[in-house]
Amino acid sequence: MTRRGGLYQIAEVPLFKELVEQAAPVAETPPKTKPVKAITKAQRAIVDAGADIRMDRPILEDAAYLARQFVQATLPHSDPKADRWRRVNGRFALGINAGFNPATGETYGLPYGI
Repeated sequence: MTRRGGLYQIAEVPLFKELVEQAAPVAETPPKTKPVKAITKAQRAIVDAGADIRMDRPILEDAAYLARQFVQATLPHSDPKADRWRRVNGRFALGINAGFNPATGETYGLPYGI
């Protein structure tokens, strides 16, 4: 603090500085944000389903298991339109053949989808 003619500048008094900061905080300008788009009905359904799943605590009967092979290489998501299909993941390869009924000669196709 500098003294001028026996007086101190009020802005230099620590107690006054603290009182000013407490009484009138400096207003910050909020960051600019992009306008938010409304979500579609399909997106809302997905959000609602996710919320329902998260709110419903799992119980022992909810447990599900997958074979190691299906974890490493999934089945086709869409119809492969073939009697044979193959997927490779690193050193692991999964191949499947369409089902066949020898009595009728009918093929059953490959499993696919979710």
